[in-house]
Amino acid sequence: MENYTLKSNIQKKQTNIIQLKTKIMPKLKTLLEQLRPEIIEALEENRGEYDFSITDLYNELDNLYLYRQLSIGRLRDIILYADVNEYDWGTIDWKYGDKLLAPEKRN
Repeated sequence: MENYTLKSNIQKKQTNIIQLKTKIMPKLKTLLEQLRPEIIEALEENRGEYDFSITDLYNELDNLYLYRQLSIGRLRDIILYADVNEYDWGTIDWKYGDKLLAPEKRN
């Protein structure tokens, strides 16, 4: 009987988490929506040469909501395909994505 109660409680908690995510996530902007316009323009300029890679990048960014969810590999892809000069970045730019994400669009 205890085992059934434990499973029931776990299922209720999982349901609550799913309901919470459903309420919160639509309000958050995806990383794709948060990108600075100049980054999107640069990516689009390079689409002819890197179409598959940029489309793949867009698809991933459209499923992420927070800068901390961005992997180092994806961060590198944005820098590479948008021809960003990351040598001018300070620690705050790296830490919070200030050079990539528009401040007025952030979550």
